[in-house]
Order: sequence, then structure tokens, then C-alpha cells
Amino acid sequence: MMLLLKQLPVFSLTLLSATAWISPISSATREIPSRTVFRTMDSELVAVADGNTDDGSPRAQHDSMQQRTSSQKRKWRFWTAGKKESSRTNRNGLSNSAAASAVAVRGGGGDEIFRWTLPTIIRALAVFVLAGIAEIGGGWLVWKAVREGKPWWWALMGSLVLVLYGFIPTLQPTDSFGRVYAVYGGFFIALSFIWGWIFDGIKPDLGDIVGGSLAVAAVLVILFWPRKQ
Repeated sequence: MMLLLKQLPVFSLTLLSATAWISPISSATREIPSRTVFRTMDSELVAVADGNTDDGSPRAQHDSMQQRTSSQKRKWRFWTAGKKESSRTNRNGLSNSAAASAVAVRGGGGDEIFRWTLPTIIRALAVFVLAGIAEIGGGWLVWKAVREGKPWWWALMGSLVLVLYGFIPTLQPTDSFGRVYAVYGGFFIALSFIWGWIFDGIKPDLGDIVGGSLAVAAVLVILFWPRKQ
């Protein structure tokens, strides 16, 4: 017991010296900047921030790290959005180019370019002839019933044919109503002479032939005149 009491001052002095030696090391260790790693799941970017901030507090270090991570995420999202927009623009540009190079099948009064082809020419002429037959035939039936005493149902049938005639010009490949009906007028003149010759026996004279030919030639110029629209 006496020996332990004699050694106590020496033990206390040694403990105090060790404490004084460890304390600076501990303080220096606390001053070493900490490193924090954050990994964002959506962009898989790794942001590394040093803990050496202005005030050195853990809260300031955390805020600084969050700001840096948010900035990296915004850059990533902006980059991916730009790539998506570029891809969408390329697809739209390709589709618009393909649409611009296509030949419109309808035209006239619209903005699309109309180009005559053999099928559209045949279709237009056939519709003109069919419309002429319907209008002239319907009007002829009504004429016969009213002017020449034919049965009343001739007038009724003629009226129904005239109603049907109103729908036939809508089958034209072009969209210009005024031009379609103007051109149809020339066909109507020629077909009227032919109808009267066949059904009434009235042969066209030279004036009828010349005038009808001029009318048809004039409307064909109107119909096939080269136009940008």
C-alpha cells in the first residue's frame, strides 16, 4: 500500500503528460477536411465536396454538397432534353421533307401544287361528260313534259336526274369550284349539240361546229393552263 502511494505522483505525472501530448493530435485530426460523396440515382453522377467551407460547420458542408449535386443534375437533364429535342426535330424534318416532295392529288384553290397525270386527265374529262349527260338529259325530260305534252312522270324523272347531276361535279380531282364549272360550260355546249342531233334529229350547222369547237378549246386552255397552285 505504501509502495502504491509512493508511485501515485509518478503515475499522475505520466497521465498528464500523455493527455497533453494526445490533445494536439486530436485537435489536428478535427481540422482535417472531411470528404462527402453523393451519388445521384437518375444521372449516376458522383459529386465530391470538400468539407472546408467558410464556417466549417457540417450543416454548411451539407448545403454546399446539395447545391453542387443539384447543379450536376440540372446539367444532365438539360443535356438529355436537348438530345430528345434534336431527335424529334430530325424526325419532323424528315417527315416534312417527305411530305413536301409528295405530289398532291388535290389542288386548284388550295396551297398544294397540283400536277396533271393521265389518270387525273381521264377522270376530269369523264366527269365533265357524265355531268353534261345528266344535266342535259334531265333538262330534256322536263322540256318534253312541259313543252311537248309528255307524261308528267317525265318531268319527275328529269327533276330527279337534275338533282343527281348536282353531285357529279364534286367528283372532279381539282378543288376550284369556279374553274370546274367554267370549264364544264364548254363541254355543256358541245354535248348539247350532240344530244339534240341524236334525240331530236337537229344536225349542227357550221356555226354550231365552229362555236362549239372554240368553246371546248377555250375551256381546255383554262383547265390545263400551267399553274404554280
